Amino acid sequence: MRSIGSALNLLLVSPLYFVWTVVALDLAQTPCTTLVQGKFFGYFSSFAVFPLNSSLCSWIIQNPDPRRYTLYMKILKPSGVCDHQHIRTYQFDSFLESTRTYLGMESFDDVLKLCDGSTRFAFLQSNKQFLQMKQTAPPGVDTWPMRWKPTKAQERDFSVEYLVVGNRNPSKAACQMLCKWLDACLAISSSSHPCGIMQTPCSCSGGEVLDQASEILGFTRKKEDCYKDGIYLENCVSSPKDSNGAEFPGDPAAEEWSPWSVCSTTCGEGWQTRTRFCVSSSYSTQCSGPLREQRQCNNSAVCPVHGTWDEWSPWSLCSSTCGRGYRDRTRTCKPPQFGGNPCEGPEKQTKFCNIALCPGHSVDGNWNEWSSWSSCSASCSNGTQQRTRECNGPSYGGAECQGHWVETRDCFLRQCPVDGKWQAWGVWGSCTATCGGGTQRRDRVCYGPFFGGETCQGPKEEYKQCNDRKCPEPHEICDEESLGPVVWKETPAGDAAAVRCPRNATGLILRRCILDEEGIAYWEPPTYIKCVSIDYRNIQMMTREHLSKAQRGLMGDGLSDVLQNLVEISQDGTSYSGDLLSTMDVLRNITEIFRRAYHSPTSGDVQNFVQIISNILSEENREKWEEAQLIGPNAKELFRLVEDFIDVIGFRMKDFRDSYQVTDNLVLPICQNLPANAATDITFPMKGWRGMVDWAKNSEDKVTVSKSILSSGLSVLDDSSVFVVGTVLYRNVGNILSLQRNSTVLNSKVISVTVKPFPRSLLTPLEIEFSHLYNGTTNQTCILWDENDG
Repeated sequence: MRSIGSALNLLLVSPLYFVWTVVALDLAQTPCTTLVQGKFFGYFSSFAVFPLNSSLCSWIIQNPDPRRYTLYMKILKPSGVCDHQHIRTYQFDSFLESTRTYLGMESFDDVLKLCDGSTRFAFLQSNKQFLQMKQTAPPGVDTWPMRWKPTKAQERDFSVEYLVVGNRNPSKAACQMLCKWLDACLAISSSSHPCGIMQTPCSCSGGEVLDQASEILGFTRKKEDCYKDGIYLENCVSSPKDSNGAEFPGDPAAEEWSPWSVCSTTCGEGWQTRTRFCVSSSYSTQCSGPLREQRQCNNSAVCPVHGTWDEWSPWSLCSSTCGRGYRDRTRTCKPPQFGGNPCEGPEKQTKFCNIALCPGHSVDGNWNEWSSWSSCSASCSNGTQQRTRECNGPSYGGAECQGHWVETRDCFLRQCPVDGKWQAWGVWGSCTATCGGGTQRRDRVCYGPFFGGETCQGPKEEYKQCNDRKCPEPHEICDEESLGPVVWKETPAGDAAAVRCPRNATGLILRRCILDEEGIAYWEPPTYIKCVSIDYRNIQMMTREHLSKAQRGLMGDGLSDVLQNLVEISQDGTSYSGDLLSTMDVLRNITEIFRRAYHSPTSGDVQNFVQIISNILSEENREKWEEAQLIGPNAKELFRLVEDFIDVIGFRMKDFRDSYQVTDNLVLPICQNLPANAATDITFPMKGWRGMVDWAKNSEDKVTVSKSILSSGLSVLDDSSVFVVGTVLYRNVGNILSLQRNSTVLNSKVISVTVKPFPRSLLTPLEIEFSHLYNGTTNQTCILWDENDG
């Protein structure tokens, strides 16, 4: 924003003080809008307000109160071609920012005719609150500013003087200036260029103003005392008079008068002058009387008489009762005589009148030209540009402007620079040495940079030490060995070699190299604990998918089919120890699924679950269990798996009824019991149960669960008072799975009892009776242990 202004040298205003405030006003959405407020006179040049090759600018002056003040303007037009500037002039009452609408807008373009060089000056009078001079884009020009060829400054520049005059009691200085403007405006007026000043609050002919002007220019009347006998006496001193009015005689010391001068005019009446000096001393009297005398002189020649104007006629009526019209007045010239000059000045004067629009004739609103597009909202990548336009508001009930006052379009200056970004580190490469200290390297890739961005900072590769242990001696290394199609490569003691499992399985076959008592390296037998047959692997993956759905709260089916498939596969035995670990994982996941609403277990599911456990405890899997127990489950984990299954079946199975499952390797009865005084003890095995296998029918094997254990201590019974009791008799689990406590070999049966929920107290212990197994055992002893001890 700029402040533009200069005090007029011709205005002698004192001691008035005015405040000139220039603030940013968003009337035209331009970066160089100037608003002048509180200033009563001023001046600016188009150089300062409307520079060439700049954005569209505007200059606005605000009338403090249109009811009390009137704004006048004088414009000195450019002397050269000014079409490239496209300056338009308006007056309006207010501006609505929300709709970009000017209210009460009227154009002054036909009054100023800024680019009409037939007259050097233009004048106008504004009675509204705002007067605006606005730079607009030339018609048909899409981009602004345009680059114009340089021209001479004096040919394109114009200047503006403005004056705000009070409608009541205007100041003398303002009236002097305004009357000069009015005289000049009327002097150059014509029918094609009427004067833009229609009326003034000042008296601009005779009277006060002319008297003031004469006084300012220094014309004063001569003193009557110095006019005598038709002669004006300059520098005269009134003759001293006594109290009676009699004059004292002149000073005898004065010199004689000089001869009369030549007449001041060659024709007509003129003047002659003569002078004298006063010669006096301290002993003589002071001189008295005038030192200079004037007298009229007549010449015989007749002076020419110039032509003189008569008084102006009254202003004519306005040429139009409404709208923009004009008024005329004329005067008559008295002809010159004796070779005098003709009358100077116009014989006719014209000025505008009735500038207000005609009432009763509606005027629709109309849009001004679009502004230039704004700069892009983003310095790079995608952005937007806007341009706006203003509506010259409707008058007398006309229609509003139709359409939008703002338009938006996409813009793209350039791609934004993208700095390079490191991707994740890659895996460590192989060590450069198998022992004795080596290095590993890993790399990372820089993504980018793009479009001038910064490159990635930091190293591209990274190193670390590896295999710093002492290199083994030759006797501490297992030599390369071939076993059928498998080749075991040379491996130091303490490490394990790995090869891919056979085609019917996934995973790796492991084989360790260890030292014997003498420190010589040798190969252990290969282990297949990491090998899982494809059939077992497929069932394991399907079970995990069902568990994932159950954990998300979904409902599903097909779990019973998975159990049935596993029963059929496990009946044929296992190929690798990894198959046993895979089966244990499947059974744990199925138990977890049974706890959720995903699948409600059926009696068939219970039978298949028990059958799968029986299948993996078959004698054919004994060697594979020995290998699996190196990293896999022991007897305690198997007992916990069955215990969780009993808990889930007893409380989650719909319409549960006592279940009695019998297989070749275990017997599992599950029953629900309500605590009551009339309850009886639970005895296992049940006599006369159909389908009981021979190895479980021995009458000497017996388990008794006392009814006192099934006591909740509550007087009111509910669902939580139900006890689920499961008793499992394992035929050969002691021979297959170790107890993880000692090296004792169990040749007898193993029985486990599960009571859920856990009883409050065990006043009466469980009673278990086993028959001795006479199979050549030298120490025929029954062993009792509790896995809760850890």
